[in-house]
Amino acid sequence: MSFRATAILVLCAGITFGGCGPRTAVPEASLGDSRGAGSRPVASPGSPSEQSPLPEPVASPSAAERVTPEPSPGPLGASKCSNEVATVSDPAHRSPGALRGDVDGDGRSEVAWLAIDRRAEVGCQVFLAVTSGSVAQSLPIVQPELNLALNPPALNALAAIDTEPGLEIVVDLVIGASTRFVGLFGMQSGALTRVRFDGSRTLPPDLFAYGGTVAHLDGVDCRRPQGTIVISSASPTAQRYAILRRFYQVKQGSSIALPLRTEHRTVEPRALNRFSELTSTPFASCT
Repeated sequence: MSFRATAILVLCAGITFGGCGPRTAVPEASLGDSRGAGSRPVASPGSPSEQSPLPEPVASPSAAERVTPEPSPGPLGASKCSNEVATVSDPAHRSPGALRGDVDGDGRSEVAWLAIDRRAEVGCQVFLAVTSGSVAQSLPIVQPELNLALNPPALNALAAIDTEPGLEIVVDLVIGASTRFVGLFGMQSGALTRVRFDGSRTLPPDLFAYGGTVAHLDGVDCRRPQGTIVISSASPTAQRYAILRRFYQVKQGSSIALPLRTEHRTVEPRALNRFSELTSTPFASCT
């Protein structure tokens, strides 16, 4: 992948006079067991035949559980944010809420959370972090439109987007007057990456719109075969709705969504619920 990712150093389980001993790690008990229940499928509104993984919310950590593995840049795609180690390591920078599910595809659950440093420069304020036992990884979320004061980013859901093992992380990033925009993140070659579009679009190449009002609707969801994404927008015309649907396929072994085709529909308002992407949360049908 061509995106930045940061592997996180393993915490030392014991400390000597000279510092941490080599290749030692914090016991998994200090972070809680991340290998509990994984994601559970639930029915998607408007699409009874498709289901989506339901991430298990993680309870607020106790004092003992607030210990966080110390991150450090990995050998490839190392972050240029000098504050990343301190931000991800400090529980005070954690945003409320976390998600638990198998993100790296190893069959065990990891914990995902956001760390925010409001005083840092743009591009180094928000980090997505994933912990597996005593090992963590993090990735700076670069999004110039972020508004940390009014609408800080928040984890939305976990979803199975592509054909490879492991769930992707859906993060609410930007909130407009009636429309919200999420970013999509996953693991590739053992590193956190962000899903991006290939081809021309009117929006930034890494944001997915959803929500809206009766004057305009947006949404994104999965379609068959596995790895297919549909991005739709609907606008009223006369007494009907004109729907534009764009289909993408996530390229195997990458985080690039390649354009497949475009579809135009005109339907009665009552028929909008036939399009699950317009009536449900982002990626609700992804399994």
